[in-house]
Amino acid sequence: MKNICHSRKEPRVFLHIVLGSILLSGLLVRLYGINFGLPFLYNPDEYAFVNPALHILKTFDFNPHWFGHPGTTTIYLLVFLYGLIYVGGLGLGVFSKPDDFAVLINGDPTIIYLSGRLLFALVGVATILVVYFIACRMYNKRTGLIAAAFLSFSPLHVLFSKLIRTDILMTFFLLVTFLFCLRILEKRAWSDYLAAGLITGFAVATKYPAVVIILVIVTAHILSAPSQWAHLLKLSASGLACLLGTFLASPFLFLDFETTWRNVMGEARPTHLSATGSGFFHDLAWYICNALCDALSPAGLILAGIGIFLCLLSMRRDKWLLMIFPFFFLLFISALSLRWSRWVIPVVPFLCVFAAHTLYRISDWVGRHSTPVLGVLVSVGLTVGFVTPLVKADLVQGRELSNKDTRTLAREWILDNIPTGSRILVEKYTPHLPKERYVFLQAKNGYPAEVDTSKIHKSVFTPGFTKLGTLKDPQKVMEKNVQYMVLSNWYERFLAEEDEHSKIVAANYETLMSMATKIYEVRSTPGENSGPTIRIYRFGTAR
Repeated sequence: MKNICHSRKEPRVFLHIVLGSILLSGLLVRLYGINFGLPFLYNPDEYAFVNPALHILKTFDFNPHWFGHPGTTTIYLLVFLYGLIYVGGLGLGVFSKPDDFAVLINGDPTIIYLSGRLLFALVGVATILVVYFIACRMYNKRTGLIAAAFLSFSPLHVLFSKLIRTDILMTFFLLVTFLFCLRILEKRAWSDYLAAGLITGFAVATKYPAVVIILVIVTAHILSAPSQWAHLLKLSASGLACLLGTFLASPFLFLDFETTWRNVMGEARPTHLSATGSGFFHDLAWYICNALCDALSPAGLILAGIGIFLCLLSMRRDKWLLMIFPFFFLLFISALSLRWSRWVIPVVPFLCVFAAHTLYRISDWVGRHSTPVLGVLVSVGLTVGFVTPLVKADLVQGRELSNKDTRTLAREWILDNIPTGSRILVEKYTPHLPKERYVFLQAKNGYPAEVDTSKIHKSVFTPGFTKLGTLKDPQKVMEKNVQYMVLSNWYERFLAEEDEHSKIVAANYETLMSMATKIYEVRSTPGENSGPTIRIYRFGTAR
């Protein structure tokens, strides 16, 4: 009897070891390079969530005053995290009052940004675990392990798990909602309807496109109780729970509707430099052939396509349900005016399940026609073979982030070669420099203007959201006695566009560059480091 019990427990222990190894590996690749740029802040999107969180801690005004994503769940999670850091610092004697905490952050924001990135890296790992549960519930544990391995090393998912953003958190909420939709199919319990609606509300409060998951809830209801009117009340309750969840996660989304509307209209702009779409069908093809191909590799995407075909042939309701969200979500983002590779992140976990099912079917066929052990070995071998290119891409990505960014390299060159007190014209995405060392100028209302660094609380000057090509008259630069100019890669980005405005801006850049002498240039090296091309120019008045 003891031997029998032992034989039943042993596979379970082995399963837990494999799953734990996959989760640990997923965490490690997400930690590789996660401190990129710090103490300098090179990702502008992170500001949008960190700054409101710090403002809430400082003022206790829980209105974020920004609802672009809306991103409220991300902001409130950061508030909780930073509150813990502050309390922990008080306990350890690192600081004694809030002002000490503010001085620490202004001097070096590493603790704030790195802790936030670590939090979302853990959310990314939690997403892998949920994918495992979904694949196990729909297929079997071996498929669950394969699906978890695919998502664990998906380069797109790995990259955005290193950032303080909304994409990974929204994906986590969507997958949990899908789990409850599977339970609706099976049990039609009130608790599952309410939980699915509530977590959908959390997802919508994280990022608006999450609303597409409502189609999955409705489909699950129709497939489970197509003709029973008594269950319609449960579906209505799920909708109310969704509204309640959105309100609980983001109350000021409703209470400050004027700001909400203004932010939503800003996000819904029809054009964006380097991210303007090319029409529905072209964008759909771009998402499939570029973004998703990068997220899963071409071979992994083919496996996912085969898995989708197998689902279409299946007569099981849960298989049909699995296809609803990725299908309609892809259609939704392809219909928008802009396109970003990160927008497909919620689709990736579903494709991982499809790809995993295909691999399982192949190994199962081998096992049935030979021996079960050989089938297991085939599944392991195929999984390793298909995941290896993803792992290599993760390692390259991590190495690029870990090494010095082009802006850090340019900063070091500037400090070594440009004299203190020089007047430097800068733009967005250029190096962060000591605020007291130089006189900085930026484009303001179409003209060059000095920056009053005395109003900056931080020790470094971060170039604002300005582009020098937008200067109405580049010749005005000479009237401001500018000695040096630092350019990012805006010139190339405007040059690649075809509209008239972009051509004018690119021409302004060419005029500016013709007025000075280029004395330094640094470009990123694929596989070694990242960052925009930085060019430094010297005007005739400089020594």
